[in-house]
Amino acid sequence: MKKEDVYDRIRKRINPETRQYVSKNMDMVNRIVQLLTEKNWTQKEFAKQLGKTESEVSKWLSGLHNFTLKSIAKMEVVLDAELLVVPKLSFDNTMKITFPADQSKPTRSSLSDQGEHIILNMKED
Repeated sequence: MKKEDVYDRIRKRINPETRQYVSKNMDMVNRIVQLLTEKNWTQKEFAKQLGKTESEVSKWLSGLHNFTLKSIAKMEVVLDAELLVVPKLSFDNTMKITFPADQSKPTRSSLSDQGEHIILNMKED
C-alpha cells in the first residue's frame, strides 16, 4: 500500500466541518504571525500586551486553539488590525465587504490606499 493511498483514505474520512475549522483556524494563526512579524514582536511581547502567559499564547498559535470572539477582539485591539472580517448584508440584499488599506485585498487598479469595498448583489435572478 502506498503512502499516498493511506493519506487519501484518511483525508476522505475527515468531515467537512472539521476540515473547515482547521483551515479557518490556521488562517487566523497565519494572520496573527504575519502581524507579529510586521511589528517585530515576539510571542512573549504579544503575551504581555494581552495580559497572558507566553505558554498560553504559544498554545494559541499552535493552530489547535479554539478562539473565542472575545479573544479575537482583544487581539485585534492589541495588534491594531482586523483578524476576522464578517460581510454585512444590507436590507437591499447587497453585501459590502471592506478591505482595510493595511491588509491584503484583491488587486485592482481602482483600489486606493485608503481601503476599498466591493458590493456584491445577493438577489436571485
